Amino acid sequence: MIFPVSIQLFSLRDDLEKDARNTLISLKEMGYDGIEPYGGKDLYGFTQKEFIEFMNSIDLKVPSAHISFETLMADPDDTFSFHKSLGCKYLAMPYLNPAKWPGKEDHEGTYEQIQMLCEKGKEYDIQLCFHNHEGEFAKLDNKYIIEHILDGVPGLKAEYDTAWIAVMNVDPVEYIKENADKCALIHLKDYYRKKEITEGRGELRPIGYGVQNIPHLLDAAEEAGVEWIVVEQDLAAFGKSNLECAKMSIDYLRQIMK
Repeated sequence: MIFPVSIQLFSLRDDLEKDARNTLISLKEMGYDGIEPYGGKDLYGFTQKEFIEFMNSIDLKVPSAHISFETLMADPDDTFSFHKSLGCKYLAMPYLNPAKWPGKEDHEGTYEQIQMLCEKGKEYDIQLCFHNHEGEFAKLDNKYIIEHILDGVPGLKAEYDTAWIAVMNVDPVEYIKENADKCALIHLKDYYRKKEITEGRGELRPIGYGVQNIPHLLDAAEEAGVEWIVVEQDLAAFGKSNLECAKMSIDYLRQIMK
């Protein structure tokens, strides 16, 4: 149960804006194996060539990235080609406008568009994924909305965000095991919410410092054949900085992944 670990860079957005180079170096020194960028071609002040050379120089991988549905649709070849040059094997859509969800007026044609993007991704050896928030774990016709989306697009896989599953009172461990064939990546995210509270996101925390059963989540990821674990913490906790929280997460994971 030893995974390479990357981190979603949204967790460190303020640090990257101030000093991207040293933030990325710090992540490598902490023990992260990779990063998951967001924002398309906005590479935190680097040109494409500079970014590739710098990442190679510190041996930090870019196995996946977040990219919007709208950006993908605007120029699929350019988007897939650009991320292929960074080393991406996965592109995850972090959000889909609820107007395009099943049962909504703008839904017609969305499946076909996403399937087209999946086929385009295959040309670049990139798997297209969908990243959930809590809303996709509401039910429509006795079925989770994310299941409507994934079942409606055979080529699409999931990047399951484990905290947003859990806050909807769904067990992310069992859910990932039951849907292993759909799972390409997971966002490992921890949080704290009192047991008697059944709604709301609670407080986001470093991995291992909340209510999530992290060892069991790693077991589920292993059973699903997941290659990379992606740490994400949208907001810092305990009065710590974003970088301090990132270090707490990777230190905990390195302790239990033996």
